[in-house]
Amino acid sequence: MLFAFTLAPKDVVLVILAVIAVVAVIGLLFRKDTAIEIRRRQMVELSGELKNLGLERLAGFAEAYAVGDYSGLYQEAKALLKEISDHDSALGLLRKSFFKQLPERLKRKEDAAEILEVVAQTQAANKSAASKVMSAK
Repeated sequence: MLFAFTLAPKDVVLVILAVIAVVAVIGLLFRKDTAIEIRRRQMVELSGELKNLGLERLAGFAEAYAVGDYSGLYQEAKALLKEISDHDSALGLLRKSFFKQLPERLKRKEDAAEILEVVAQTQAANKSAASKVMSAK
């Protein structure tokens, strides 16, 4: 016999421990990967919710993060900063989001009452301003 393969009891124990260690490491890595995938899936869902609220710019952040596009994340941040730095663009973003959310907000009694109160205050202020202009002429 040219080669004899024999294992002492301590060798068997070492092999079993090595197999257990490998299985444990693979299990840990698999759980880590699963956690990352869950986080990415949650970011995709968040992106959809942000779009429904009229916040497309923020949805772009979530999408870029979900796919691991960090240069895209930087570009989104840069574009958002530029957009909110411009007064008209910032108001446009807010207006779009407000009117997308308004029908749902009006379904809630508390929100509807608050909105109606703001509308009434605005109408009163506009009438007051108009009467001042008329009396000044």
